[in-house]
Amino acid sequence: MWETRGTRFCCHARLTRTNVWITYAIATGSAYVIFLSMLGVLNLHAFSAEDYKIINIGSVFISVVIIFLSLIEGAKNYTLRAEAMHQCAREITAVYHRAEAKIKNVPGCALADISAEVVAYDAVVDKYHFNHDRLDFLIFRAENPKVYKCGYPMIGGVWLLRVVCTYGAFAFVLVSVPAFLAAIVLVVNRY
Repeated sequence: MWETRGTRFCCHARLTRTNVWITYAIATGSAYVIFLSMLGVLNLHAFSAEDYKIINIGSVFISVVIIFLSLIEGAKNYTLRAEAMHQCAREITAVYHRAEAKIKNVPGCALADISAEVVAYDAVVDKYHFNHDRLDFLIFRAENPKVYKCGYPMIGGVWLLRVVCTYGAFAFVLVSVPAFLAAIVLVVNRY
C-alpha cells in the first residue's frame, strides 16, 4: 500500500509537470510561427525571396510540430490521468492509515486482522482505469534511497529519465526549430 500510494503521488506530479511543459512547448512553437509570419508580413528588405521561402518552410515545420504535440497531449489525457492518480493515492492513503493503526494498536496483528483494509485497497485500485508507469515506481524508489538501498547511479539515471520524459517536448521545440531554420539557411546559401 505504501509503495502504490507513493508511486501514484509521483505519477500525479510527473503527469502534471508533463502537461504544463507540453503546453509551454505548444505556446513556444506558436510564438515561433507568429514571429516568422510577422517577418513575411513586414516585408523587410534584409531578406531575399529565398529567405522568405525558408521562413515559410520553417513556419510549416513548426506548425506540424504544434499539431503533433497537441494530438499527443489530447490523446494522453495528462490532466485526467494526473487527477485520477492523485485521487487514487489519497484513497489508498486513507486505507493505509487504517491498516497501520490496526497493526500498531493490536499486538500480534496478522494479515487476517486487516483483511477489510486489503479488500478496500483492492477496491480502490480497481476503481481507477489508469495505472502508473514503471518510471513512476523508479522515481518513488529514487526518492526513498534508504528504504530501497539504491545508490547515486540509479538515482541519477532515474533523474535523467524523468527530465527527458517531462521536459523533452519543450526542449525539442526550443532547440529544433532554430536548428532546423539554421540548417535550411546554410543549405540554401551554399547553392
